[in-house]
Amino acid sequence: MKFFKGLIRKLKFGKTINLDSMDMDSFILIANEYIEALGGKNNIEELYSCSTRLRLKLLKNVLDEERLIKFGAKKIIRLDELNYQIIVGKKASILEETIKKYIG
Repeated sequence: MKFFKGLIRKLKFGKTINLDSMDMDSFILIANEYIEALGGKNNIEELYSCSTRLRLKLLKNVLDEERLIKFGAKKIIRLDELNYQIIVGKKASILEETIKKYIG
């Protein structure tokens, strides 16, 4: 609970989150924010991670870059209209696994 209060306080003051410093429980909240920022679970066609990136393909181009950056994305690379790489840091694989739990 302490983490969530700290997270909300950071977001109120416009700070971004550093995913490398998050604990495992924190990724539940972060993963749900990423799902929403990617247009919802039904909009994610492919998702996998490598090293420090999430690689994904969307069905519709509705990615919310501002929200992703607020929740720890360091950079968003648009490969084409529907394919992206999101640089998130060392815990990319943890974020991928957590997102996949929620999108089925």
